[in-house]
Amino acid sequence: MGNGGHYDILIPLQDLPSARNPRDTNEIYQEPTPSDGPVAPHRVSLDSNGSIRIKEEGQDRSKAERRKILVRRDRSTAVRYFLQFHMIPLAAAITLIILNVQTRFLGTDSQWSNLLQFIAKFHEILMQISIATALGAYQQYLLTQPTSAVPFGAIFSAYHTTQVGYLWSPEFRASLTTPGFPLLLKMGFVVFVPASILLASAVGPASAIAILPRSVNFTLPDYQLALDHTYSDVFPTAFIQSGSRLEDGIFNQNEQSPAIGWEYLRGLPSVGQDQPTLVGTQVVHKDLGNGYGTFVEEMPPLYSVDLLTVIPRTLSLSDTFTRTLYVQFAPNGTVATVQQAPIAAGLYRAVIGSLAVVNNRATTGEASIRIAHPFVSTICMLNAIMDKNDSRPIQFPVTYLATNASGVETTPYTNITRRQLWDQIQNQGQGQVIWVDDVPFSTERTLGAIVVQPDLCDNGQKYISMSACAVSGLWANITSRMVVATNGSTTTFGYRVESLLSGDFLNALPAWPPHAVSISKNWANSITTQIGYQNRTVADSLLRSLLLTENVCPANGSYPLYSPYSPASRPMMHEVIVSSLVANGMSHAAGPFKMSAQNLHDGNFRWITPSGDLVKPPSLILTFQSRVLGFAWNMDGTAIRISIPILILYCLYATTYVVYTFVTGHSSHAWDTISSLTALAFNSRPTKVLENTGVRISQTETFRNLVSVQEVEAEKRLELVFQQDEQGRGPDEDLKRIRDNQRKCRQRQRDHVAELETKVATYAEAAAQADMRWQATEEKLRKENEALRALLASSGLNYDVLEHDTAEKSQEAILDETQTSLSFAADTVPTTLKLHAGTFPLQLPNVIPSFGFSATIPGVADTGLPAPSSVGFTPSPSTNLDTCLNFPVSNLYGPTVLERESQTRLLELSPLANQSTTGGDITIGLLDPILQDTTLCAVAIRIIHHCAPHDHDKEEEIALAFGYSAKDLRALPDKANLGLSCGNPVAYANIKQGETIVDLGSGGGIDVLLAARKVGPEGKAIGIDMTKDMIDLAKRNAEAAGLSNTGFIEASITSIPLPDASVDCIISNCVINLIPSKDKPSVFQEIARLLKPGGRVAISDILARKELPANIVNDIALHVGCIAGASQLAEYEDYLGRAGFKDILMVDTNADLNLYKQSSYLGQSKWCGPAGSSKQRATEITEMDFNEWVASFQIYAIKGGSV
Repeated sequence: MGNGGHYDILIPLQDLPSARNPRDTNEIYQEPTPSDGPVAPHRVSLDSNGSIRIKEEGQDRSKAERRKILVRRDRSTAVRYFLQFHMIPLAAAITLIILNVQTRFLGTDSQWSNLLQFIAKFHEILMQISIATALGAYQQYLLTQPTSAVPFGAIFSAYHTTQVGYLWSPEFRASLTTPGFPLLLKMGFVVFVPASILLASAVGPASAIAILPRSVNFTLPDYQLALDHTYSDVFPTAFIQSGSRLEDGIFNQNEQSPAIGWEYLRGLPSVGQDQPTLVGTQVVHKDLGNGYGTFVEEMPPLYSVDLLTVIPRTLSLSDTFTRTLYVQFAPNGTVATVQQAPIAAGLYRAVIGSLAVVNNRATTGEASIRIAHPFVSTICMLNAIMDKNDSRPIQFPVTYLATNASGVETTPYTNITRRQLWDQIQNQGQGQVIWVDDVPFSTERTLGAIVVQPDLCDNGQKYISMSACAVSGLWANITSRMVVATNGSTTTFGYRVESLLSGDFLNALPAWPPHAVSISKNWANSITTQIGYQNRTVADSLLRSLLLTENVCPANGSYPLYSPYSPASRPMMHEVIVSSLVANGMSHAAGPFKMSAQNLHDGNFRWITPSGDLVKPPSLILTFQSRVLGFAWNMDGTAIRISIPILILYCLYATTYVVYTFVTGHSSHAWDTISSLTALAFNSRPTKVLENTGVRISQTETFRNLVSVQEVEAEKRLELVFQQDEQGRGPDEDLKRIRDNQRKCRQRQRDHVAELETKVATYAEAAAQADMRWQATEEKLRKENEALRALLASSGLNYDVLEHDTAEKSQEAILDETQTSLSFAADTVPTTLKLHAGTFPLQLPNVIPSFGFSATIPGVADTGLPAPSSVGFTPSPSTNLDTCLNFPVSNLYGPTVLERESQTRLLELSPLANQSTTGGDITIGLLDPILQDTTLCAVAIRIIHHCAPHDHDKEEEIALAFGYSAKDLRALPDKANLGLSCGNPVAYANIKQGETIVDLGSGGGIDVLLAARKVGPEGKAIGIDMTKDMIDLAKRNAEAAGLSNTGFIEASITSIPLPDASVDCIISNCVINLIPSKDKPSVFQEIARLLKPGGRVAISDILARKELPANIVNDIALHVGCIAGASQLAEYEDYLGRAGFKDILMVDTNADLNLYKQSSYLGQSKWCGPAGSSKQRATEITEMDFNEWVASFQIYAIKGGSV
């Protein structure tokens, strides 16, 4: 251990400069040793730069330990560490993830298993080293915290990376329960350390599972084959045409005959008491798994017969394989099924191709396809012919599939008699299957068959065994497969096509009668045809091969009476022959066919023909699923599905750490081994915490002590210091200096806080005084405003006190759109009010008499302010304005607050730099224009507004003249009444509470606002206008009016984005006449679409009394003024009628339309005629009598349909 020294707090993540001479760092320190002989003293220490120094007496400097940096920041070193510790395990883990997720086939050779196990173990070690590296960096972070310490037990976590038992150790438990461990560090420790240890323990098994391929049925890409027959050719719904004659021998060209392969039906199972074949319902014992069992009924098993099939490819090459025919002696009929010949041939090619895909690395291949198969069911009734005089009619079953075929009903058949059949057998001696299609069966698409044995039955009494059968078939989708195996060479075996059927497959088939196929008598004769070069038929050959059991030849020609419902009471051996012959014939429905696997990827296939290659499109493409048995990497199984996420977590873990090292350059390996930490401990002074722990630490509390790495400033080395040992290390000037500095820092912080609190108190006092001054100013302004109101009241002018919030008060002076510059600087009521205007005659009724007396104004004295000695009004010499200025855009003026020596705040509103300044100013004094009750500017502007005529008043006069009341206009915000009106549709629209109202051409929103008040909060008023400026203005007006049940939509009134039948009433005020004539029908169609059935339309519009002349129609000014676009009365009524309106009412209001001449809309229109004609045209319009040509009408109508 080192001797006494004093330390300073370690400053992490940087290299501390040495305060001593570099040569002094290699000085030798000698300690007395207990040995008898002299021993060269040595010194092991870490200086402040993290350098380990070992020096013995007399040792050469070149053999001393090199200096090492504690926390290195070098990106090149970080890259080298990545290549050394992380790249290989990370790349291997990513490779394993890709191999298993994307699936890779290895083969059947397992000789790589031992090598892969060794690689897996090596990969496990590399991943654990990678995780330990990251955990070591985290340990460095804990030990180098400058402001806090960590539990003593936590510093050992990096050395237990692969030991899960550390999570149950006292060191880990103590780290979690240490009270002085900072919460954020503790949370990081709880999450990071256990996760790293568990991950390091799990990556080994995960790597071993992922790296070892598993024996699986490996799925290959789908295999496609093209067929030169269509689907309906391969799976026809009707069998009409008869096939060709059957050639003798399987290898002959027999594809045209549906009887091909009949000879293999000789292997059909026999039914009898001494035969093992199970028929009918089977009662079996089923174990319930709880020590008990029960008896249940099951269907009988399936029996199979192999059909050798040869499909020629070329003149010299054929595909030879085996198809499997399945039969079941079910209680409700005997059923047979077999694979289609083209499908089986495709499976043969697909299974060979599956082995070729993996380059014959597999010894077992499989191909499968789910496609239609023929299913044939037959029920036969025994009709024994006892002798030649047996005259009983033949009894046929009424159906081919029943709930219980033993008890099925029968129907007599007399077109063929038993005597005729007796004579044929006696004369010809051949068995027969006679197909009949004139039996009255109960189900459609059923064919009859009479099966006659070739020889007499000799069982009690000699007779001829004859059965009458009902047979039918259908197509049903099931899965067929072919499995081929090799012995590692060119020898192959298997090539047997199987169908995946269960014993209860009948329950999975589609409903039989609706899906049954039609089988003709001619086609059926082809499957029992005569065999070439023989004097026998297929039927005779098969019947002669039957084993004559009691099922075919029962005693005395009838089944025992004691079991009339026994499944064996039917001639099932005849049933199975009929079903198998029909099923085999249906499987050859395609006849000769060709297949091609050479897909040219352009929709065509390459076909091999006798004359060479031929390219043509396929008629049917068959898709086969292929698999091979062998070792492969894939995601099948629970173990691999757990292992891959573990490897992904490792990849994220390692990648995050590598990115961290690349960004920060962290490349230190301090204390990454136990020897490094031991060197740090040797370099530290003894501690009282570890007293009596020389053998082992037995108390968990010891591990809860906080520890940190700190610098011994005097010797420039590092020590592992327990927090409780920081005090009592003896007198140390450096430690005192540090503590003094800390106390001084805390005192400066307290002084700074006190200074801030003093400033806050000063600011609060100043704010209180300013508030008192403000209240006094407010009171003074209130009194001044009262005086101004009294002054204005005495003048006889009508005025309103505008109510606006503080934020809008700066725009108060521009609401009336009069160009002004206002200021007021006086402490009392003004003694002189000066108004300067242009050359425009001021209309000031009662102004001069009101301002021209010197007596005390009534009401002013009550304000507490000194009354003025006189109030004078002095107009300027020039009292006319050439033009009445109108700036409708509110942002043309910008408010500017100026400061003067008297500290009186002045509000000046001046035009922007690029606007003309024709006009004058008004000078009125005020102290502060911010208060809501300050009306000085508003009073002055109101005077100007009252005295100066402008277009807005004209529009109000027009609105009053056409039906709006003064109460309506006063209830509206300023600017809401913009535009011409020819009536008040809201007044006669009969608007009710809760209705939805739409205004077409809403403009500034006057009618929408009036309607919104009528419909109430439950209703909705919607304005439609095609100009964005009007929509914005209307929204501002609605907001100023405080209405929340309004809405405005920017759209053309010919196409309104609202749903059908969603509006109760539609209004419009002098808008539709502005629409071109060709678009007016669309307007009324759109109105009808929006209205609910029974909805109302209330329109105020200008209509023509008679046809308008061209000089009116073509006048732009008159068109804008709502005159030139007026429609005829008949046209208007026709528009409404064609749109589906009824109860149309059109009323002439007899209003004077010459009022429109005072509107700004006629004055603003530009004249584009010859120079000098503008005044002439204006004169003509002035002299024109609008009432002669047009009139204002109120139009009312109701949409047709039930309300």
